[in-house]
Amino acid sequence: MKKTLILLSLMLVSCIMTAQEAENYRTVLEKGLNAKQLNMTELSESYFRKAHEIAPDSAEATLQLGFILEEREHFIEARDLFLSGIQQLTLTPPNENETTLADAYEHLASCLIELQDYDSALIKAQKAVELNPGSASAMTSIALAYNTMENYTNALSWAHKAIATTPDYARAYNATGIILYNKGNDNEAIQNFRKATLLDPANTDAYYNLGVMYCLRNNYESAISQLRKGLKISPKSVKLYRCLARAFLQKGDEQNAIACYETILGMDSTNTNALNMLGTIYCNRGEYDRALSYHRKAIRLSPEDPNGYKWAAKTYSDQHNYPQALRYYQKAVELRKDPETYCLIAEMYHRQGNTAKEQNSYKKAARLGSKPAREWLIKKGISW
Repeated sequence: MKKTLILLSLMLVSCIMTAQEAENYRTVLEKGLNAKQLNMTELSESYFRKAHEIAPDSAEATLQLGFILEEREHFIEARDLFLSGIQQLTLTPPNENETTLADAYEHLASCLIELQDYDSALIKAQKAVELNPGSASAMTSIALAYNTMENYTNALSWAHKAIATTPDYARAYNATGIILYNKGNDNEAIQNFRKATLLDPANTDAYYNLGVMYCLRNNYESAISQLRKGLKISPKSVKLYRCLARAFLQKGDEQNAIACYETILGMDSTNTNALNMLGTIYCNRGEYDRALSYHRKAIRLSPEDPNGYKWAAKTYSDQHNYPQALRYYQKAVELRKDPETYCLIAEMYHRQGNTAKEQNSYKKAARLGSKPAREWLIKKGISW
């Protein structure tokens, strides 16, 4: 962030607060920036939250809190903060905030990619490139958005542009690996993921994707080995523990998977992904009440996240409580039309013997790109 933006934010804050309040704001904000520089993530978050409470209209406090929450994978709250920060920045005089505005759009696009809102991510990333034509981050988000649309030519083109702009940008190599994997070029994908880890040993996405690739090849030991290498470098990486847990699950080692998710919760008690995954494990064990307790906590912590509703619904369905399952599934698709959710709804209707609604749910999933749903419909001779 530019020093001028910090000064501008403080000037704006000073206009609406007393001198003492402005001084308090400056002190708290600086403490947050110092803690961030020392990689004291939780402490910096607490300071930025306090600064944001003191001056909710300050773009600097809003965006700094957003950056920290994005780093901690709290993408929904980070997204909302970036949207607010962008609105605040547009109120400042023209030409004084273009670089920072571009940064805000870049990070917003990255959050939207993580939240699987690819259409919005594409729009925001294109805006970031408009503001900063050399933004490798925004170019990479554009590549990932096109990848989900199966427009691999454009996706690779943008990923290559990002690399040409910033040759050591690990995220671009990681994105290239994702695109190549979707094109069926597994070996090239792995090479790009490895390149990303060499360029940035702290790139958790690349280690994550290497772990996923080896799991897909049923090479669980290599997956676990790669993920543990990543954890030696980034011992507090939630993503790496999350992938390690999945590797253990696919290996059939539920206890080590549970230990990984509990480790995540030990670092971040509000991590809804870990809560939902623990819920699914206990659901598969038939411990439905215990499973629901995790899903309900996830919903309380993040009521706008459809995953808590989706997996709670799956638990109710396994429990044969279909009316409650349907209510939760409806809430999940209201928040996000997700092909996996429609497949789970189809499974619920299959259990009830409701063939018409089962087929309709698979059609909805197929229209959203679900390959399993399309395969199911093709076997039945049904179009979508």
